[in-house]
Amino acid sequence: MSARTFRVTSLGCAKNLVDSEGLAGQLTRAGWRLVADGPADLVVVNTCGFVEDAAQESVDVLLAEIDEKRAGRVRWLAAAGCLPQKYGQELAAALPEIDLVAGVADLPRFARLVAKLTAAEGPLVSLGRPPRRYRESPARLLSTPPHRAYLKVAEGCSNACAYCIIGRLRGPFRSRPPAPRPKPRGTGSRLPECPNRPTPDRQSR
Repeated sequence: MSARTFRVTSLGCAKNLVDSEGLAGQLTRAGWRLVADGPADLVVVNTCGFVEDAAQESVDVLLAEIDEKRAGRVRWLAAAGCLPQKYGQELAAALPEIDLVAGVADLPRFARLVAKLTAAEGPLVSLGRPPRRYRESPARLLSTPPHRAYLKVAEGCSNACAYCIIGRLRGPFRSRPPAPRPKPRGTGSRLPECPNRPTPDRQSR
């Protein structure tokens, strides 16, 4: 039996891109096959919700993928990251066509959530609270050129500024432990080029 296919759209900042690489790494390790575009068994939209324009972009992309699902070109649709963390059950209720809604805290175990989704053939909402200690994906599939990669050195914010929701979305500040950086798993395989991928000259939020 051929492997199930998936593709990932990463929206927002470079931290989101690192998270998207982690989602892709987990799914690849679990036996899924990454495709660049077109029909796929699973489509993952790693969303941004930092400002209203970014949240609207995420919703627009999700609506476009819902059209693809209705046309039979996508079987399961997952919304991950900041938008689910911000709106939670409200997002799931507003867009019931989404099969998996997973917040920031659930990204390190994303492949397990997908396994539950595909086994149950039903919608799943997972909105855990961001941890107080630094956690990262157990696998990572790089999307950057071979000579560079993003390194996330910290996560979250504890300042609780009235004008910013980073702490609410990403949890309290926590730093990567002072240990040697592990080599990203899945080296040699890379995410396909994506028009929404941040570059040094174009960082979308």
